[in-house]
Amino acid sequence: MFAGSPIQAQRVASHQSMFGSPQARNDAVDAVKYWGRVCFVGEGNTTTFDISPQIIHKQITIHGSWTFSTGGLAEVADYVVERNVPLDDLITHSFRLDQAELEKMIQAG
Repeated sequence: MFAGSPIQAQRVASHQSMFGSPQARNDAVDAVKYWGRVCFVGEGNTTTFDISPQIIHKQITIHGSWTFSTGGLAEVADYVVERNVPLDDLITHSFRLDQAELEKMIQAG
């Protein structure tokens, strides 16, 4: 178990672009560390979670986000640039899908 603060424990799960895939959603919840956050973007399908071990015991937060229009995305990009949002501080690791095993080893410590 992670002994630091919730902020230190925050991780960004590897991105799986499968638009509403129940398996990708479960993989994201399983991959995130204690006190971590998962964001689901994309609609469709039904996903079942084992609430206690996957979510409650890990004390994770799940966010949902609906996609923006092209104009909305441009507005968000402008916001990030104008306010110098520290994106490098928010993303701890980045992996290609073919590096899934490496990601699991890094998360295991």
